[in-house]
Amino acid sequence: MSIYFSYLGRITAVLIGLLVFHAPQAQRPYVTEDLPFIATIEGYKASVRENPDKRMISLKSVIPDIIYDLRYAGKNNFTNKRLYPKNTSHTFLRKQPALALARAAEELNSHGLKIKVWDAYRPHRTSIVFWELVKDENFVAHPSKGSFHNRGLAIDMTLVDSATGKELDFGTDFDNFTEVAHPDYPGLSAEAAANRKLLRGIMEKHGFVQFPTEWWHYSWPDDQRYENLDIDHEKLNKTLNKN
Repeated sequence: MSIYFSYLGRITAVLIGLLVFHAPQAQRPYVTEDLPFIATIEGYKASVRENPDKRMISLKSVIPDIIYDLRYAGKNNFTNKRLYPKNTSHTFLRKQPALALARAAEELNSHGLKIKVWDAYRPHRTSIVFWELVKDENFVAHPSKGSFHNRGLAIDMTLVDSATGKELDFGTDFDNFTEVAHPDYPGLSAEAAANRKLLRGIMEKHGFVQFPTEWWHYSWPDDQRYENLDIDHEKLNKTLNKN
């Protein structure tokens, strides 16, 4: 009898796990029928088959000298917690913004500069964590609306001097939730103001739009054609490497 109940318990646990994994989107926090949403590799592949522009591209595959400092893969961020799985070492944008960023990087290289990326694609679950902490749409997206990061259309970035390896002065660090982070804040040093102007000019030239409260945040404007994703970085990377 004990063997029977042990076996029944294992079967029940598997069934519960399957139900949770395949739970309808409406049962996920902040996800409604109005939010285009994909949480599985199979769903992502289907969307790419329908529209190849939806393919995610590893930024290092198109910008070999890009520098990764993925803040949410460690604890050096405003939450002081690791929000991505340990050893997350890849980040992505959709095809069109990734290729546009590569063109911007080439122009920045002519100025002796390299891109350092703090974040790009961000799973929807991480946006929920942000919202629960900040709850201010001036700085974080409401999860029920999704975000450019969730769609693979936004990058948080700074610039590094190619010769010295040092970050340029932009007036604040990443994720500074004050007016000083606003792109046109008037109280900056001349150097920081010039660096913001240079970065903005090149990024806008290549099709990106700057977020009005964060000097480091640039988005690709055509967001309504893309689903919000909630897929681990490493799962995405494995899928891209197989294709």
